[in-house]
Amino acid sequence: DTYIAEPGDIVFQERVFVPSDYHATDHDWYKLANAADGPVWVDAYQFPTRARPAIANAAKLIVHDNFLGILMVAIELDRLSAYLADLKVARSGTAFIMDGSGRVIAYPDSTAASTTGDEDRPALTPMTGMQAPHVKIAARALMLGGSRPDEMTQWDDGNSYLVSATKLNFRDWQVVTVIPESDFLAEIDRATRRLAVGLAIFAVAAAALAVLLSNTFLARPLLRLVGQLRFVEEFRLNQVRTVPSRLKEIDDLSSGLVQMSRGLSSFQKFLPTELV
Repeated sequence: DTYIAEPGDIVFQERVFVPSDYHATDHDWYKLANAADGPVWVDAYQFPTRARPAIANAAKLIVHDNFLGILMVAIELDRLSAYLADLKVARSGTAFIMDGSGRVIAYPDSTAASTTGDEDRPALTPMTGMQAPHVKIAARALMLGGSRPDEMTQWDDGNSYLVSATKLNFRDWQVVTVIPESDFLAEIDRATRRLAVGLAIFAVAAAALAVLLSNTFLARPLLRLVGQLRFVEEFRLNQVRTVPSRLKEIDDLSSGLVQMSRGLSSFQKFLPTELV
């Protein structure tokens, strides 16, 4: 039977009859659930219409103390892979699920985690047998290389990766994440670039301000003092004036120039200007 989900309900679509030699009582999920006092989780591979790696939850169905059979719900591992494909791990990281034996349970690209074995009993791919770069990096860090998780692992491409393995409260499964070091440093690099640009703008602005201030408080008063010195040179002493300035040194120089012009002008009382 095929159904589609709707809010708060399911809607029946169709019913298909096909011949099958599938016998539920021959499979582990039936046997283990029948022998257990409660629900059990079991690896499942074979189903009435096809063989696919899955995880199955099975339990006895008892109504009014009468055993009616075993109820089994199976989730194909491809569904977990599809769920992982929608997860964003940092900027370019990868998350996948493996079991205690190092087999990949689910991987964002389900085609990369292709199964092995025959059609009747497909087997999960070991980490060491996958060609996906991030899985190979995780295999080196967690199994082959012997380095501890949560440490940067150097890879053949010269880049470093953070490999982390987190145990789930479900069987012996672990969530493995592989994140390039550049994902962590990307924000720092962007901040460094912003800081460099900001410092460059600040340096240009400070230089422009320094030029403006030096022109206002230093260059212009000095040019005016040069003009006053020319009056002294031409002995037009009555035109020498004080050049006001906020800089004490320039203000003192201007006062000294005025005093000098007054001293020179006193000679005019005794000698002609041309002679002086």
